[in-house]
Amino acid sequence: MAIEFCPLADDIGNLADWSAVVVGSLAAIATTFVAVLAYKTSSRATAIAGEAKTIAEQQRGDLLAQKDGTARILGSLLQMEVGLLPAKLAQLFSDYDGALAVFLSETPGSGDTLETVIRDLHGDYLPAAEGVLDQLHTLPDQLGALVATVIGMSRDIADTGKRVNDRFKRIGDWDGGIVTGYRGDKEDLRNLREQLRSMLVISIKLAEAFNQFTKTDSLSYENERAVAGLS
Repeated sequence: MAIEFCPLADDIGNLADWSAVVVGSLAAIATTFVAVLAYKTSSRATAIAGEAKTIAEQQRGDLLAQKDGTARILGSLLQMEVGLLPAKLAQLFSDYDGALAVFLSETPGSGDTLETVIRDLHGDYLPAAEGVLDQLHTLPDQLGALVATVIGMSRDIADTGKRVNDRFKRIGDWDGGIVTGYRGDKEDLRNLREQLRSMLVISIKLAEAFNQFTKTDSLSYENERAVAGLS
């Protein structure tokens, strides 16, 4: 029997081999391309992250600088008001303490004096600070919190003073004048005294810290400390 050879079969075999080579090459090229693309994407992402960090740090620096500038402006605006508050409160406390002592001793006519002093408790203690409440957080070292505390205490005192004042009634005449009596619990009057003293103590702490922040060394609060019983 004669053996026949088919040239076409050889060609097909060679074609298959070449196809495998081409496919393998394309796969290698594709893998290399993906790897290069991934590297470039990763490098770009790293660069973007670095740029974002730089921008964030710059913005943070700008915000801190703006906050510091606002704090300095507030310091200049409020320094006088805060610095003089202890003296104002010490005078109010002394007047109230004296009038209360006389009133509790049941001295005739003393109610009028005490009522007049209580009326003075309705005033504004830190009007400029109340006008910038939304910016107090820019002050450093808890100064903003201390200012807000004093404002809150002043509002409480004004409210208590009004309620106490409404309980004073004209009850008769004495030595040609009107006698004023208190139609409430006298413990309210003692509590109001403690509120005033507490506010005086906090105002001294605030003023000393504020003066340090604004570098104001000329104010001393020895007399106010004595009135508050701190020295």
